[in-house]
Formats: sequence, C-alpha cells, structure tokens
Amino acid sequence: SQSRYTPPMQSLSGISYAPLHQGKYAIYRIDSLVRNDFTGTIDSFVYYLKEVMYLDENNPASGARMFRLERSYSFRPDSFPSTRNWSGFRDAGALVVKEENIPVIKLNFPLTQGKNWDGNARNTKGSQTYTCIKLHENFLLNNVRFDSTAWILQQADSNLIELNYEREIYSTACGMTKRELLKLQDTKTSQVLS
Repeated sequence: SQSRYTPPMQSLSGISYAPLHQGKYAIYRIDSLVRNDFTGTIDSFVYYLKEVMYLDENNPASGARMFRLERSYSFRPDSFPSTRNWSGFRDAGALVVKEENIPVIKLNFPLTQGKNWDGNARNTKGSQTYTCIKLHENFLLNNVRFDSTAWILQQADSNLIELNYEREIYSTACGMTKRELLKLQDTKTSQVLS
C-alpha cells in the first residue's frame, strides 16, 4: 500500500497566512506617485509604515484570537514618532481587521484558490467581492523569497473615467507582505462628460 502525506489542517485552511505573534512587527515601504492632470506635474514620494502586533485575550464565546495593531508612519525607516491603534481578530472563519473602526474581512477560511467572499460583510458599506487569485505561490520581493503566498484581489473596476485596482499578498512567514493600490482618474474625460 502507498502512504500519502496529509498536510496539517492549519495549512489546508489557510490560517497560516494570518500569523499572530506577540510583538510581531513589519516595516513597509510605501512608494507613491501622483500625477496632476491640471498642471501636468508628477510628484513621487516615499514613506514608511511600521506595524506592531499585540495579542489580547481570546474571546471565550467565539474562540477568536483578538489582536491590536499599532501603526506608525514616517518619512524615515528608523524613526516612527506617531502611532494609531487598529484592532481585529482571527478565528476559524476569517481574519478581520478594523480599519478606522470599520471591520473588513481580509481572509476567509478555508482559503482556496478562486474563492470569493464579501470583504464588507461585517460592516454597513456596500458589498465588495474579494477573490483569492493565487494560493501557495512562491514570490520574490526585494531579493527575499517567500515560499508560500496567498494573493487576494480586493478590487478591479474600470470604466471610461477611472481605474481602481487593489490587492494584498500574504505569506506564511509574516502575514501581509505586500499591498498594491492603483487609482487612476481621467479628469479630461470626466470634464467632457460633465
């Protein structure tokens, strides 16, 4: 008889893409490019976001693992003077992050490639479909190889006036690894249409 290896249930459910560790931190570099159609100028700037995780008590009723994030922004990667607190939880069903006190379902377990869910299902904003477009993929970022990543498409809308694209890449090594946000609006077209 042949023996088959069965991965642990944690990796099958995708919960490993949302690791929660006391004091876990990440520093993200944010590259921003802003083009002004009226003046024809293009401004670019770089700033940094430091995110530190603190674990709170588990919710005894739901079993959810509660956490808070301290987010600080700076123009230097080694100095983070201001801090904002965000919170969230992870349970067997989802990773939920409260952004500006609005809960958003970032990951929905079990995570499978092609799975869709409403990222705004736990808030009063309109429905927004999130899709896991890649799962368990290798990813190279700034010469660092991540062996297993989950790619979550949060928005991909376009029309004659604007383009909105958002996705986040999560790794088993550190949780959210990369976020991409693209918002373009053709002001010349919108001026003609109005």
